[in-house]
Amino acid sequence: MGAARPLLMLLLLLGTILLTGTGAARAAGLAPGAAAAFGENYFGQLGTFYKDKYELSPVPVEGLTNITGIAGSASFNLALLSDGTVASWGGNGHGQLGDNRKRPNWEEGAGHALVEEENPSTHEVTGNLHGVKAVAAANEHAMALMSDGTVMSWGNDQYGQLGNGTQGFERQLNINERLPKPVPGLQGIKAIAAGGGSDYALTDAGTVLAWGEDTMGQLGLGRPGPDHCETAVAHSPRYELCSERPLPVVWTNPATGKVEELKEVQAVYAGAFAAYALLPGGRLVSWGGNRHGELGTGAETWPGIELPPAEVVRADGTPLAGIAELAPGFSFALARLEDGEVLGWGSAAQRDLAGVPGEECPHGSSPPQQATSGSRRARACVKLATRLPALERLHPEALSAGRHYGLALAAGAVFAWGSNEDGQLGSGRVPRSRSTPGGAKRARDGGDPTPTKVDGLGAAAAILAAGTHSVVLLKSEVAAPPPLVSAVPESLSLHLSWQPETGTGKEPLIGERLTYRVSERTGEPEAAEQGSSEGEEGPPVNLPEQPVYLTLGGEPVEHHALVAGEKLTAEPGAWSGARPMTFAYQWQRCNPEGEACSDILGARHPGYAIARTDIGSTLRAIVTATGPEAASTAAPSAATEPVGTGAEGEGTRNATTSVNLRRGTLSFDINRTVEKVPPGEGERHPREVSRPLEAVPYEVKFTASKRVRVMVLTPLAEGVQSG
Repeated sequence: MGAARPLLMLLLLLGTILLTGTGAARAAGLAPGAAAAFGENYFGQLGTFYKDKYELSPVPVEGLTNITGIAGSASFNLALLSDGTVASWGGNGHGQLGDNRKRPNWEEGAGHALVEEENPSTHEVTGNLHGVKAVAAANEHAMALMSDGTVMSWGNDQYGQLGNGTQGFERQLNINERLPKPVPGLQGIKAIAAGGGSDYALTDAGTVLAWGEDTMGQLGLGRPGPDHCETAVAHSPRYELCSERPLPVVWTNPATGKVEELKEVQAVYAGAFAAYALLPGGRLVSWGGNRHGELGTGAETWPGIELPPAEVVRADGTPLAGIAELAPGFSFALARLEDGEVLGWGSAAQRDLAGVPGEECPHGSSPPQQATSGSRRARACVKLATRLPALERLHPEALSAGRHYGLALAAGAVFAWGSNEDGQLGSGRVPRSRSTPGGAKRARDGGDPTPTKVDGLGAAAAILAAGTHSVVLLKSEVAAPPPLVSAVPESLSLHLSWQPETGTGKEPLIGERLTYRVSERTGEPEAAEQGSSEGEEGPPVNLPEQPVYLTLGGEPVEHHALVAGEKLTAEPGAWSGARPMTFAYQWQRCNPEGEACSDILGARHPGYAIARTDIGSTLRAIVTATGPEAASTAAPSAATEPVGTGAEGEGTRNATTSVNLRRGTLSFDINRTVEKVPPGEGERHPREVSRPLEAVPYEVKFTASKRVRVMVLTPLAEGVQSG
């Protein structure tokens, strides 16, 4: 029972869209090709058969060579394939992979899954979803635009994202959200977009329909969302604005002064809390949240919510026009014009805008004139569309924006800038740690303002900045980079090899270790089905957007077999609400199943040293957040595995403690397990018995270069040969 690292709710908001004909739609209809990825990989969102904290350099999206389009959110990705089917990979806690499961693909020993379809009458799986024209993804839910102009949706329905008149989680609704279902009433749709908990559809008539989350007016309905979706805050009900069905986006037409449907729309785009529509002449209107200036209209960032559609304006006060491509990010946006000019607006806090500094923009739950120095928050932002010289010099063909970082495609090369907290720039450099061993948060990564070429890639055809990881679609004749980790199942054995990332073969290997045991994963959701899709500037409620998790030496505890004497650290995660916010800790000891927990006397600090009395028990931490404008809220971590001296059926292979690999790979052959048996007559201690592997799934944890990679592999049956 591994303690699951929380779902990073702050990152899951941004849904990168794939449209047809505009913007990110440049990825659609390309010649089929392979893909590579880099950055965060905790949920396997890089398309590898394993998960780890991050990959600093490009790795292949494994097993796919016929990709024609890509879309993704922070925890998972979708790939449109040349035969009209859809592949998916990454987190699957809400069934967002669409494969009728809740296990991530890496737990199945695969780099990806295929989205399936069901018989609407019998609800039986009939095969793979096919006839797909475009895909979109955000906040653990996904959509597919079908060739007949209808739309399918699946995954998280917390804010009514599925558009079928319901809202809630699968266990509440008794509806299988793990398979695509039609969005009722949608026909004649030519493009789709998803951002945060909100969805958008562009009709053949040039109007826009919106549904889902409306907490910041991002649906553009001209009034607060007609529905109130129930969400959970530490098991207490909470109701937020939403729409469970598609409704038309409206605006005040500047020509008539009347409120009417937004018309003549040529493309629609979505950020985390903001939406954008491209009008004739390349003009752009935006609406929704503006707490980072992401609307580009010059509107104030406080309160920065429920702003109706208005035109994006340049720094000189003239309306922005001539847009060839728009790339909305979590809290900023990039625009490439037909004449080659590149502009941006929104957050500049982590060099999001490639070196343009911005101004101090107050935002939060209190008016700037009333806020105290402790509660007022102000970050660098740009409120109007401003030229970005560093990007213009690249002459980019395409742009993509993630969470505080961006990508540019120029002459087949990929350039990255901004935050590198999870290795999403692909620079090969280790990201700055976001927490100290004691649990105290360090300063946020300041970001790199200089667009820098990502090495290790061939010629690229399309780019995707998805939360804190990046995916690159390669041109059809270009091969993906070689894998860093390879695993080959053999008869009752496994062969594992690792190639050093830098390719120099001279980096020291420190603390190499490989452990494995029969997999006990149950496929439960990897994150609690509660919380909000709101971002870092949410309402004054102490909601654990990133649930509490435990680390050992900077790595999630599920990567370690815990023993007495080791020190755990409780990471509070990310919480919404007004600042300053304080945290209190309480460690608990639980039974081996992670139940019947009781407080450990005196264990009220972020760190906890495992005692001998903990052997055989599991451990967890309760973190209580207290803010200035809301009642305290407590959230538990997942429980650890039982503390002990080794699990039944576990094996270990160790490499040299420190060795320099000059050429080749580090290889392991796994063919035996060690089982502890009770002492026999006259014996004082348990005995270790070596047994051959079985043809069952094994969870393998491989440590190299101070990083842990976790995978589930199954040996072949006795006598069966690989290949």
